[in-house]
Amino acid sequence: MTRSRVRFTAATLILALLGFALWIVVAQDSVPVTQQYARFEVQFDVPGEYINPYDPREVETSARFTAPDGSEITVPGFYMVTEDQQGWFVRFTPQQPGNWSYIIEARISGSMPFPVKQGTFQVEDSESNAGFIGVEGRYFQFQNGQSYFPVGQNLGWSWEEGGGLTTYLEWLDDLAASGANYARIYADTAWFIGLDWAGKAGDYSADQPAAAQMDTILEAAESRGVYLQVVLIWHRSFTQYRGLAVRPPDDIPRPDISTDFDSHPYSQLNGGPMSEPSSFFTDSEVGRLLRQKLRYMIARWGYSPHIFAWEVVTDVDRLAGYDSPSDTTFIAGLADYVRETDPFDHLVTIGSSALLDELLMNDALDFIQLHIYQSRPIEDAVEQVGLIQYELTKALNNTTKPVLLSEFSLSPWFEPTADDPTGVHIRATIWSSALSGASGGGMTWWWDTYVAPQDLYDIYAPLARFTHDIPWSGMTFSLSALIAQDENASYKPVRVADFNRSSNYVSPYDRINCITPDGTTPLSAELSSYIYGTRSNVLGNRPLTYLLDAPIDTQVTIAVRAVSPARTAVLQIILDNQIYTTLELSNNTSINVPVSAGLHWLILDNLGEGWVEFDYLEIKDYRAPLRSLAVTDTAQGIALAWIQHRDYTWQNASTERSAEHYKLRIPGMPPGVYRVEFWDTETGNVLGEEQVTVTNGYLLINLLPIQTQLAVRAFRIESREAVATPIVPDPTRTPLISLTPTASVTPSYTPSVTLTPTITSSPVPTASPTLTSTPTASPSVTDTATGLPNPTSSPTVPAAETAEVPRQTRTPRP
Repeated sequence: MTRSRVRFTAATLILALLGFALWIVVAQDSVPVTQQYARFEVQFDVPGEYINPYDPREVETSARFTAPDGSEITVPGFYMVTEDQQGWFVRFTPQQPGNWSYIIEARISGSMPFPVKQGTFQVEDSESNAGFIGVEGRYFQFQNGQSYFPVGQNLGWSWEEGGGLTTYLEWLDDLAASGANYARIYADTAWFIGLDWAGKAGDYSADQPAAAQMDTILEAAESRGVYLQVVLIWHRSFTQYRGLAVRPPDDIPRPDISTDFDSHPYSQLNGGPMSEPSSFFTDSEVGRLLRQKLRYMIARWGYSPHIFAWEVVTDVDRLAGYDSPSDTTFIAGLADYVRETDPFDHLVTIGSSALLDELLMNDALDFIQLHIYQSRPIEDAVEQVGLIQYELTKALNNTTKPVLLSEFSLSPWFEPTADDPTGVHIRATIWSSALSGASGGGMTWWWDTYVAPQDLYDIYAPLARFTHDIPWSGMTFSLSALIAQDENASYKPVRVADFNRSSNYVSPYDRINCITPDGTTPLSAELSSYIYGTRSNVLGNRPLTYLLDAPIDTQVTIAVRAVSPARTAVLQIILDNQIYTTLELSNNTSINVPVSAGLHWLILDNLGEGWVEFDYLEIKDYRAPLRSLAVTDTAQGIALAWIQHRDYTWQNASTERSAEHYKLRIPGMPPGVYRVEFWDTETGNVLGEEQVTVTNGYLLINLLPIQTQLAVRAFRIESREAVATPIVPDPTRTPLISLTPTASVTPSYTPSVTLTPTITSSPVPTASPTLTSTPTASPSVTDTATGLPNPTSSPTVPAAETAEVPRQTRTPRP
């Protein structure tokens, strides 16, 4: 309801204050009682008349709450119209038990603030509500110290023809029934929830029904144990639709995905201030309108602990006119405004279709998001888990913040029902992201046209159960090795060759590079192929340190492509803190280093004056038919692992596979007795348990035969004395011992320390003997190695399995 503007006079102020004073002396009939972390809502009146109650330039309200310990929290007020209510409100969530008080003030057209209401209320302690979510290391944690590990999917929107709010709540019910605890919703769409879409820019009168739908969804999420990542600004509001690269199927209902800037009230076409979408970054009036909208959203919905995070802008790099990093200041300013306005300190993030340096380095953001899409059906798909691992490794290596895979799919244009009707790629993606250092399971797109119609919600249940009671804050990614129980089993070589070959690039200082069967962590593409000499480039004279876990006795080949023609390059190889050899190098040199089964440190150093360029490193027997990913907490003695048959992918899920018999070896675990659980990733059933004793740092687990996937949890239940100390590389350079010029050498080597673990275990329990897949109609495909590409040939070593560089990922439209 709007009225004509009148002047807010001094007399009006006096009457308002007098009324307030009279109200104060009247005691409350009873003191309201609420629960800690529950919503406390106050309705109040603001005397005076104003045209637009949503514009804080005309009327601004806020409440100051005083906690039992004397601290104060200021919360913005908001105007709301629903079917049952109309007026001014403040929503607050108390975080301390005890006696609280509040005073609400208003300001009219820039006047001095004046009080309009005050009161007290009692807060009772609550053990059932964990509080708001924050960051702890690379993971998320509630205020009570309990971990929050997001498992769920995107639930971006519904639309009237698709069932509207009713259908959305059904999706939320199905998601919660699976045990999932996360959903990502867009609060800025033309067809569902959105402010500034239905009416005049900055006037939310026509948007109140949409805002009320968000009220309902938030309350539903609270009752179902789901936490929402809320997108506040959708990039499509400030872009112009150019069509899709492919045409989606016509028989599936969808909202009008052509909606764009031309339909938005900010456009001059609709009476707004913007002549073109790129003025998003420069128009001061646009900045004011955006901040007004953000303030309203925070005031109305920010009370809830079930808001996991505010995503200030999604796909920021797809905004019209976005120029990285010149527009970073504006975007960071919006994030800062959200943080300053939100009294409950919800997490803040920004989405992008590609990993952006300016977001990685933005201190205003609490965590980093990844969006990873393949390009079906235009291009053949690469191996899904390899792609996920590549992108996650790149992100995790460039930030210490949590990294969340908030969007993924096989196609950015339409649902992958024809390719993968049973969601094999969803299961593989959520498990591989969860067990590789990401802060949650991956969140698939196409909730409305793929997950719901195919009824794929049960995919989330096993991961939700598996991750539920884990103290995640201490978990880190760990090397793991798969050791064949069959003496005739073979391993494939792994070659690392995709170094940065720019002559002016310098490797990061003092970094440990873990070589896994799927590549390196961090990515070897971030290492220079050069180690410069002591005179050619002092900053580039940095040793390369590698950590590898050999499943069996094998050898590492170090291939040199070229050396400085002007000065001598001297390569020193240090294996497990002992000088293996020191060589004066020439072009096209290769050195074979035998290594025993187990964990090894390998350091390559250049003691000469000239530079050396490496061609590749190759481990001869390293890659098993299975893939393992693991995270561990070595302080508490917890290990989580996911093992996948490499031939079990969405492309060939129906193809027969032999059951592989392997042991899983995880290094660095404290000594003691461990309870080991074997989980079926399709049903969520625990297939069996056993006890394993660790005495020298290696947790060795006899796995069940695997045809598809298997997950493992291990918890130390009894501590023991250690019998060995893991080797740690000496950070001090060893001086030159000898010079041995050679073109190709294989020095003899006897390790001074044996790292083969001594671990005993109880017999494997009786359980389902083999994990089998549910057949789907998919063609057989040839195994494609994952990790990093660009192998080079050498006559001294067998050809290694090469890895494929993932293509540029795309984000969906809309």
